[in-house]
Amino acid sequence: MQMLKAWIITTMVFFVGDIVWLYGVMRKFFVPQIKHLMHVTENGIGMNYVSALAAYLLLSMALTVFVVVPFSTEALSKVFAYGAFLG
Repeated sequence: MQMLKAWIITTMVFFVGDIVWLYGVMRKFFVPQIKHLMHVTENGIGMNYVSALAAYLLLSMALTVFVVVPFSTEALSKVFAYGAFLG
């Protein structure tokens, strides 16, 4: 149950951070640079929502397993090593 709670919280924090990144930084800086690689429509960037949801869930699960949960029990150097391995 503790792992599920940590995963839900991690997913929410990851989602909010990614929204800030996508709409705050990416739109202004990266989109003009990589526009030719993206699926751009009249309304903006096209998105595959099923793939995005799967990516969010898998990435947040990996963050939870490799970083969030070990943070409470492992040495900080080991947590950084797990995070580096995940990255």
